[in-house]
Amino acid sequence: DIIWGFAVPMGIPLLMLQCNMKKIWKETGRIMIIFCIGSAGTVAGAFLAYALLHNFIPGLAGVAAIMTGSYIGGGVNFAGLATEFNVGEIKAAATVADNLLMALYFFALIFIAGMKFFQKHYAHPHIDAVKVSDLKDAQTQAAAYWNRKEISLKDIAMNVAYCVVVVFLAKLIASGISAVIPTTNALLSILESQYVWITTIAMFAATVGEKQVENLSGSQEIGTYFIYLFLFVIGVPASIVKIITETPLLLVFTGIMVLTNMLF
Repeated sequence: DIIWGFAVPMGIPLLMLQCNMKKIWKETGRIMIIFCIGSAGTVAGAFLAYALLHNFIPGLAGVAAIMTGSYIGGGVNFAGLATEFNVGEIKAAATVADNLLMALYFFALIFIAGMKFFQKHYAHPHIDAVKVSDLKDAQTQAAAYWNRKEISLKDIAMNVAYCVVVVFLAKLIASGISAVIPTTNALLSILESQYVWITTIAMFAATVGEKQVENLSGSQEIGTYFIYLFLFVIGVPASIVKIITETPLLLVFTGIMVLTNMLF
C-alpha cells in the first residue's frame, strides 16, 4: 500500500520534470514524429494481439492498456496504468513477460545497429556523436548516467515538497471531477484518474518553471528510486516457470506487440 499509494504517485512528477514541452518541441524536430510513428506501431500491435488472444487470456484488455503504456513511455507509464487497471495476479506475470521480451528486443536492436548493411545504407548521427563526445575512453554513457551527482538537503526537501503538492492538487481535481461526471460516461471518466492530472500538472510545471527546474538537483534520482521500488514489488510474486507453464500466451501477446512495433 505504501508503494502503490505514495511512492508511485510521488515518483511520476519528479521524473516528468524533464518534460519541458517547449524544449522538447524545439530540440527534437523529426525525432518527435518518428517517436509518434513508433507509438502508433505499439498501439496497432496491442489491437492485433488483443483481437487474436482476448478469448484465451482473462483480463487482457487491462493488460493491453498497461503494456501499450509501458512500451511507449517505460516504467513510469507501467506504474501509472497498473494502478488504474485492476487485472489481478496477471499483472505480475505481465511484468515478467514484458521484461523477457524487452531484453530480446534490445538485443535485436543492438545487433541491427551494429550490422554493416544498416550502417552503410542508413545515417547514424547519434552513434557518430557518441564517438566524438568528451566521455573518457573507459566511460560509457551508462556509466555517466550512474555517476555521482551533486545534491543538497535543500534539493531533497524541494523535490519532496514539489511532488507532494502536485499529487495533492491532482487528487483534489480528480475527486472534484468525479463528483460531477456521470459514472456511465466511460470517456469522461478518464478525467477522474489522478494520474491524468499528475501528468498534466507536472508537464505544465516543467514547461513554465524551466529556470527553477534547472536549479533543482536529484529529481531524476529520487523519482527513479520510487519507480524501481514499484517494479521490485510488482516482480516479487512473479515466476518465470509459472508464466511459461500457466500463461505462455502472455509471451505470445507481448511478442506480437514487439514485432508489430519493429515492423513500423
